[in-house]
Amino acid sequence: MLKWLFAQAAYAGPMLGQHNHFQFLASQSESYGGRRYKDQAGRVYRDFDDRLREVTWLGGAAYSIADIAMYPWAGYLKRHGFDENDHPHILRWRKRIDAREQVKRAVAAVGNMIAAVAAAAQAPTDEDYDRFFGRSAPGPAPDHEHYMSLGSFTSIEPE
Repeated sequence: MLKWLFAQAAYAGPMLGQHNHFQFLASQSESYGGRRYKDQAGRVYRDFDDRLREVTWLGGAAYSIADIAMYPWAGYLKRHGFDENDHPHILRWRKRIDAREQVKRAVAAVGNMIAAVAAAAQAPTDEDYDRFFGRSAPGPAPDHEHYMSLGSFTSIEPE
């Protein structure tokens, strides 16, 4: 279990997170970094799918913190541009986790929090962006459309 928890923390999370960074910035998706992390993301998904071909849970016979840590990333498979059918063991594993009552309650609670924040939110001002990003004149003007488009990736629900 510890081996796969560490694999998630030191391998899957960093590689998939970097892939997010380059993929979600259109100008970077085909850059060297974008192509590199797409390749690394594919490797991560293949390695975890191979592991789940052999065992029911990442740590072996029992559901563990290794599964909990990797579960949110498994929801990005399609968003990351990979065919889910090429990763049947991840899909089967994710469906088992999706069916857990505790996970259903957690996903619903997070969805409710996101909806409540979105309902109460006011559009950010240029000054809000300046404070958030620590920008000062003569920095670039905020790209509101880009920042708002990132909000579509806040859900932990698989597409």
